[in-house]
Amino acid sequence: LTLGACAAQPGREAASTRYIAAQKQEARRLEDAGELAQALAVWRTLLPLRKDDSDIDRSIDELQLEIAERTDASLHSARSAYGAGNIRRGDRLMLSVLALQPGNEEALKALGDSASARASAQQQSKSEEENRIAMRATAKPPEPMVRDMQALYLRQDYTGMIELAGDAQPASDPEVAAMLRSAHIG
Repeated sequence: LTLGACAAQPGREAASTRYIAAQKQEARRLEDAGELAQALAVWRTLLPLRKDDSDIDRSIDELQLEIAERTDASLHSARSAYGAGNIRRGDRLMLSVLALQPGNEEALKALGDSASARASAQQQSKSEEENRIAMRATAKPPEPMVRDMQALYLRQDYTGMIELAGDAQPASDPEVAAMLRSAHIG
């Protein structure tokens, strides 16, 4: 048993060493690809396995510093973009902040506010358009009634004009209202 235990240790140690080397290589590849948050996560998987490996601690510290600097720069640029009215650029920069620091409160809030404002503006625009359509529909009397009233007015058939206008509300069109007043006078 003692001999078996001694023989098993080097194999386990070798597997651990290969795993650490593979993780380091993957973390560096992710850093080179610009995927800093993922690279940091991979470096952190090595923390429980390290045995006096200063490379892991140094790499994590450097990566955290770079992420913090890039995050601060992106946040500053995003605030400037929002302040200048460039919402699209501000949103893009806030998304880059989230790529660096998933769960960043300021970025999440800014993107939520931006989406809410965009939805409100769309709703406002839609409501105004629907209002304009409704106003056009109610403001104009039906075209045939206007023509019929004009024809009756030209023939001086005032009684016919009053009967035609019976149930309608011609007062919304100033021309029809004026013809109806003349019909009543006539």
